[in-house]
Amino acid sequence: MKKVLIVFAVFAVALVSKGQEVNTLLNSSAEISGFGGFNIGVHTIDGSSSVSFGGGGAMLIDKKFWIGGFGEGLDVNKSYTYMTNEGERVIELDMGYGGLWTGYKIKPGDVIHPQIDLKLAWGGVSADDASNGREYLSSSVFLFIPSAGVEVNITRVFRVQLMAGYRSVSGSDIEFATSQDLSGFVGSFGFVFGWF
Repeated sequence: MKKVLIVFAVFAVALVSKGQEVNTLLNSSAEISGFGGFNIGVHTIDGSSSVSFGGGGAMLIDKKFWIGGFGEGLDVNKSYTYMTNEGERVIELDMGYGGLWTGYKIKPGDVIHPQIDLKLAWGGVSADDASNGREYLSSSVFLFIPSAGVEVNITRVFRVQLMAGYRSVSGSDIEFATSQDLSGFVGSFGFVFGWF
């Protein structure tokens, strides 16, 4: 009789243990997936419009919150004059940056739904000779870019994003391209692919 009770007790403990779900960091009930893509941006910089190209990827948690990384590069659509040892030169600005990309989708199951995101980036701006590409000045910069917009579900694995926000730049020590000059409106059109 004792053996039967022991076997029964072991069997009961095994069933109870199997029925209990324990969430851990590596075994969570959160749904994890991911996505990646590319975007085209329009920036206002020092009173002119410039185009950027970039891309990124992120881990998507519960189909709503994402965290990942991104990178972008742009040529500033404006010329400057700069006095060098060889005389006055026509200068163009280039910017490149990348960093953390995070955001939140609101009602992602709807065909068209709002979303917000935030990009924190580090990079640089360089002042190059327009005729030969020689770099005269450069500066490291930090960017803070909050945005809001909409996402459109095209298929189960493809979405289009239309975002608008503000690009806040700090750290530029180029005299004719200050942080205030480099800050401004940004709009972007993105294509993302993944498991949503």
